[in-house]
Amino acid sequence: MEEAIGAFRAAIQYDPELADAHYNLGVAYIASGHVDEARAAFRRYAELNPQAPNTHVLVGGTLKAARAAEA
Repeated sequence: MEEAIGAFRAAIQYDPELADAHYNLGVAYIASGHVDEARAAFRRYAELNPQAPNTHVLVGGTLKAARAAEA
């Protein structure tokens, strides 16, 4: 999973406005247990693509995961 995270971060460095890279980075972070980083990636995705129907679900889901991890 770390390889995927590196690839998505490189894509974002090349083009910071690439919404799909932020989304996929968030998914990779969730899969590797990095909830805070996933939340940041999904928030950036939501900023870049506010019309996407899943953006609020993604941000909310990462908040729920963070709370569960803290409990």
